[in-house]
Order: sequence, then C-alpha cells, then structure tokens
Amino acid sequence: MKTERSECRTFDGQQLTSTNNQNQSTMFNMTYKDNDAARVWDYIINNGIATEDELQLVTDINGYSVDTLNDVLYARTGYHSIEQAAE
Repeated sequence: MKTERSECRTFDGQQLTSTNNQNQSTMFNMTYKDNDAARVWDYIINNGIATEDELQLVTDINGYSVDTLNDVLYARTGYHSIEQAAE
C-alpha cells in the first residue's frame, strides 16, 4: 500500500503533518465551514482587501469563521459576502 505524507499550515502558522494511505483520506479537523472560511480568507487576501497580518489579528480576537471574515469584507468594501462582491 502506498503511503503519502501531506503537510499544510493552519492560519495561526502551526504546521500539521499527516500520513495518509492511498485509499483513505484524512482531513485536518477541517469542516466544510472551515473550507468556506478559507475561501473567504483567500478572496480577501488575493483581492488586496486586507493583509494576512490584519486577518490574523481579527480572527485571533473574534474567532476564525466565515462571519468574522465577512465582517472584514464589509468593513473594507461594503459587501456582505464574496458572492455579493463578485456581482
């Protein structure tokens, strides 16, 4: 059986390492909601709405969630979601 080693970084900079069997997928305790938050985080960074340091500070204070990141988006752009911003 082939084994793969995967690495990723959490938003607080901690490194996670997992060893996966080819036929078994492992998630790093990341829920679908976390995936949505990651999508909003990336949108904010990639569109120059806020810096990574700014997002890190806000999420350290208010928690890492879609709601928190949407609050940053709203404060900077007036849009309530990335879907609204894309219209």
